[in-house]
Amino acid sequence: MTLKHPSSTVMKASHCAGKVALTVFFDAKGVLLIDFFTSETINATRYCDTLTKLMSVIQRKRPGLLSRGVLFLDDNARSNTATDTKEHIRHLGWDR
Repeated sequence: MTLKHPSSTVMKASHCAGKVALTVFFDAKGVLLIDFFTSETINATRYCDTLTKLMSVIQRKRPGLLSRGVLFLDDNARSNTATDTKEHIRHLGWDR
């Protein structure tokens, strides 16, 4: 694929740029946070850091939501079901 930059410089996209995982957090009003993981493995520590970022975004974008409580729905990936992650979600005051 060839991309053109506004200065008319031709740039080539690499076909083997590596693996990237995308995590999107949203509510009924729209997207809250988009987070990219560029490492090979998404571990519980990295996922907990993302949840902390999500908490900050909720406080900024939907401040009234936290007073009503948060019901957090996720899948059963290892990083989501790890004991550290479950503890972190409880620490944030969210229900699973």
